[in-house]
Amino acid sequence: MSSLVNSLKRQNTLLQEENERHANGLDSLASMLNEALSVLDGHDANYVASVRARLGIAQPLGGAVSQPVADGPKAEPAEIAPTI
Repeated sequence: MSSLVNSLKRQNTLLQEENERHANGLDSLASMLNEALSVLDGHDANYVASVRARLGIAQPLGGAVSQPVADGPKAEPAEIAPTI
């Protein structure tokens, strides 16, 4: 019975170490994603805001989302005079 307990304890320790490696990798990926979104924010703030919202990432403090550019006045089609 003692060897089974020791084996399970060792396995538990190895699984905890593996879990820690995965957690560190995930933290690294999250940091890289946040850095990439920060760089992209200067180019397309609306897209970055939508990605952050979809992924549940908090908006950085002071990070204002720019308003979409409004289209100019719509041009009405000119009437074409009939040709003879």
